[in-house]
Amino acid sequence: MEDLLGGCTTEESTMMVDRVEGVALISILALIVIGSILVGVVLYLLERGTEISILEKKYRVEKEAALGAIEFLCTEILPDSIQVASQSGDVIAKIANKYRSSEMTRFTFITSNECIRDKLLKNTNQWANLCSSSSDPKVSPDIKFTLKSEGDIPFGVYVKIVETVAGNTSTQPVSLEGGGVTDTQAGIISPQHFPYLYRIEVQAEREINPKERVNLEVLFAY
Repeated sequence: MEDLLGGCTTEESTMMVDRVEGVALISILALIVIGSILVGVVLYLLERGTEISILEKKYRVEKEAALGAIEFLCTEILPDSIQVASQSGDVIAKIANKYRSSEMTRFTFITSNECIRDKLLKNTNQWANLCSSSSDPKVSPDIKFTLKSEGDIPFGVYVKIVETVAGNTSTQPVSLEGGGVTDTQAGIISPQHFPYLYRIEVQAEREINPKERVNLEVLFAY
């Protein structure tokens, strides 16, 4: 005879209990796997977020170095260089000597005097054959800035004029004294003003790790 237990045999009850325990075990294992995956995803996102934050910080620092070099280049070096070049002077010697004593503006002309004069005063197709016009600022750069930073790890900022559109800008120093527009003689027609235009490529990088770098393109009108 079979023993009855709630309308079910003992054998059937045991099978049902085993089945329930198997389902519970599978559910627990599935929850453990899902939980582990979620924890792994959270840890990965945290790690990637930290890496991105570090990269963004490095990028901002290198960008500031590049912008500092660009500001000094456009407000000081280029205007002075254009004036010297227009007078057939030695651009490299005079400009380097003028700013030699400034610790904050350490820079070196890499190109030749002939090339820098051509790039400042002539259209691109009139440059000397040795003058580089490639878009990579580290390939035959015109000027290199060396900027100090914390930890004595300097930044190298490479600057290169890659395209010039010659204009009719006066290359002489601007004088705010004497005659002005109200003193012009009647009947004198001034030519339309076309400034010199320069397309300049800039790359700033850590001296010890060139992979940490930023590239900028500048359009400068004089």
